[in-house]
Amino acid sequence: MSFCCNKLATLLLAVTTTFSSVALADAYSNDELLNSCNQGNMDDCYILGTLYVDGDGIKKDLYAGSRLIEKACENGQVNACKTLGELYLTGKGLEVNYSKANYYVGKACDADDFEACAVLGTMHARAMGVRRNLDRAKELFTKSCDGQNGYGCLLLGKMYNSGFGVKLDPTKALNLFEKSCSLGLEDGCKEKQAMQEKIGEAKAKVAEAKAKLEQ
Repeated sequence: MSFCCNKLATLLLAVTTTFSSVALADAYSNDELLNSCNQGNMDDCYILGTLYVDGDGIKKDLYAGSRLIEKACENGQVNACKTLGELYLTGKGLEVNYSKANYYVGKACDADDFEACAVLGTMHARAMGVRRNLDRAKELFTKSCDGQNGYGCLLLGKMYNSGFGVKLDPTKALNLFEKSCSLGLEDGCKEKQAMQEKIGEAKAKVAEAKAKLEQ
């Protein structure tokens, strides 16, 4: 399957900060979270923001939630940057804005959130909020993969498997799919299996052709 023909939806699975699970990990009440946030605890600003966005145990308020998440991001909370980028990228609660998505996902990637690097690479490959830059996409997928993120390996493998922005290299693609699979990504395992089957079929055809020549 060609890299250029895959939808972004698969990659977005990489950016899945579950708001409710984050909130449940903290025993604070909402008032305590707000007081802590006002005192400079950016983790609590982020948690409270996700509660507002998700409407989890509190009245849903997308504006207040996004402002709190933005505050946390601008003060160094990396998960907040990735989450805010996801909101702008998917339009979940906020109007889709690729430029802002690129900015916030970029901040997370710069802080070595390797999932965010995979998302940012896709945005560069698809000209979402930036000009298409396949060299930059390759660089970001490589950073993501080197950081042991299965999506980065998968997407870099797709580039090499299709020759999209890079020299076609099936061997390198297979190695990347194998790494993606070893990192627990099911899509990586599927690509690895599909490629191994194609290689097996090609070898069988070559063997058949040789056998006919020898007859």
